[in-house]
Amino acid sequence: MRRLRLLILIGIALTLAAAPLRAQEDGSTGAGAAPVTHVVQAGETLFRIAMRYGVDVGAVALANGIADANDIYVGQELTIPGQAAIDYAGYVDYVVQPGDTLDTLARRYGVTVAGLAEINRLVRKDALFTGQTLRIAPPGDAPTAPPGYTYVVQPGDTLLDIAQRCGMALDALRQANGLPFDRTPLLYPGQRLTIPGDASAPPLRALPDPIIDFTLDPLPLGQGGAFSLRLTTRRPATIVGLFMGRSFALFADDGRHHAAVFGVDRLAPPGLHTLSVYLREAEDQLSAFETSVLVTPGSYGEEYIPVPARLQGILDPAVTGPELALLAQYMTPITPVRYWDGAFSAPSGGEVTSYFGTWRSYAGQFETYHAGMDYGAPAGAPVRAPAAGRVVFAGALEVRGRATILDHGWGVYSGYWHQSEVYVMVGDIVTPGQIIGLVGSTGLSTGPHLHWEVRVGGVPVDPLQWTARAFP
Repeated sequence: MRRLRLLILIGIALTLAAAPLRAQEDGSTGAGAAPVTHVVQAGETLFRIAMRYGVDVGAVALANGIADANDIYVGQELTIPGQAAIDYAGYVDYVVQPGDTLDTLARRYGVTVAGLAEINRLVRKDALFTGQTLRIAPPGDAPTAPPGYTYVVQPGDTLLDIAQRCGMALDALRQANGLPFDRTPLLYPGQRLTIPGDASAPPLRALPDPIIDFTLDPLPLGQGGAFSLRLTTRRPATIVGLFMGRSFALFADDGRHHAAVFGVDRLAPPGLHTLSVYLREAEDQLSAFETSVLVTPGSYGEEYIPVPARLQGILDPAVTGPELALLAQYMTPITPVRYWDGAFSAPSGGEVTSYFGTWRSYAGQFETYHAGMDYGAPAGAPVRAPAAGRVVFAGALEVRGRATILDHGWGVYSGYWHQSEVYVMVGDIVTPGQIIGLVGSTGLSTGPHLHWEVRVGGVPVDPLQWTARAFP
């Protein structure tokens, strides 16, 4: 399949060589100049995008490495060849968060909705999605909105009720929403009112009561990556989420400031996926909120792993299948206690010899992606806990050899395969940097190394991401 796509690309290139592209127009080449990009929106095709910019569809495909014209997804950024570069000096790159709308962003940055839509070539002004990158022009003459949140008017609400419930003066609420002072304004269910706050308040977003702030990080989400969710409510609530067919819990010590981590499968289809959160307040008051979230493709390589004849029997699905099921049993439960704090450290001082996500062929018999990363280290080198956790497995496996699994809480687990010795027992609480075993070559291994794996909610994610930043 990859060879076929390469041949298609070569064919496109030869076609374009015979028919030159439209010459690039003169444009800014100063600081901040950038090529024209187009963000794919719902219902668009590569042909319609090319026609919109007056360029050849093959040129767009070649410029973006697209072998199949149907292989584009909503939210994908395409470079449009043959177009003048645009000088974005002074502009702000902003990544859309849940609850952002063109209206709230325009008010926050002191620009117009029409101008924001035009700069970003948005066909639909109501179709922002979480993870989308927008360019925002330098502030104009419009006043910027104060930080705060939105309140959705409920049946029976009065302006005085809302002001008292939100702890603010009635006149301040009128002023923040441009409501008349000389008469009682007519409110209607579903109407959104801005509830301004001080400098410590969250940025203005269109979020339903009782949510006053909701962020995902990092954005956009990538295949094989983990992300944090932080959600603040005006009143105590219990929250569960649903994303890509999997549910997860958000944890809060005070009932108002909620957090969770979630893993995106390495093979998740790129494009938009719905993230839903469900809230339960006192007296079983229920509410929900959903947003479309962009998932982008990861950039992973390929490896061929030669396997000696004596080890090829381990590749039998009758062996690998039950062991994968065993790992799921140990590395999926959600522990409400969070043991770790801050970024993880590397469990080995060895050099990284194979990265997460690499597509692997084992002796041409078995293909899968690498669910962790390998450290090349001499036999007997120490294996250290990268963060605090509780040992939930310590023993021998047929494929992974002598193994240790740590539960770090909140659905975060780490695994250590192919060890020569395991120094911990089930139930032990380990501390960061503690030696938990020794590097070896047990199980399906062709030489001494440590395979380190991190799973979030049962999904393998890139361990390096956990050493580069702190979650949540």
